[in-house]
Formats: sequence, C-alpha cells, structure tokens
Amino acid sequence: MKLFFSLVYLFVIAGGAISQADSALLLKQAAIRLQNHADVSTILTDKAYSRLHPLTSFREMIQKNASSNVLAITTTDEPGKKIKVVVTVRDKDGQPIANALVYASCTFIRICKNR
Repeated sequence: MKLFFSLVYLFVIAGGAISQADSALLLKQAAIRLQNHADVSTILTDKAYSRLHPLTSFREMIQKNASSNVLAITTTDEPGKKIKVVVTVRDKDGQPIANALVYASCTFIRICKNR
C-alpha cells in the first residue's frame, strides 16, 4: 500500500513538472506570435492556450498587447449565451478615461449532483 501511494505521489509530482514545462513552452509560443503581430483575440480564443488563461504571466502578456479594439475572449464553441460588453470608464466627474484597461473574465459554474 505504501508503494502504491509513493507511485501516485511521484506520478502527480512528475505530471505537475510536465505541465509547468508545457505551460512555459505555450507562453513562449504565444509571446512569439504576439511579437509577430498576431491579433490578441486570436491568442485568447485559441484552444491551445486556454490552459494559460489563469496564469498571471499570460494575463500580463495579453494586457501589454491589448488595444482598444473589440476582443474576443472565448472560443466559438464555448457553452452558454454569447454576449457583447461595451464599456466606457469614466472619472469621478463623468469624463471618459482614455486608454483605461478593463479586465473581463469568462467563468462558469458546474452543478454536480450526488448520486
């Protein structure tokens, strides 16, 4: 039994290391694509990069390359109703703030039933 748990532990640790290496490689690929003038929406909606969305380094890279253009943040086959959000950020006097950064996140809730 102890051997089983040791093997499971090693598998989980090795799996995490591979995942980190994969993430680092994907981040590098995304950065190169953005340096070569890829559209930010293309990166955000590419399923290959979906695992990177929660990473701070990925979000910072997207922020650095984002513009005031319309951005898509999910793939076309993402479940749920599609919406378009139009935002104007204003200061305390009601004046629009130029080049304001608005962060939008797509989340969902899975409802699990006990069987």
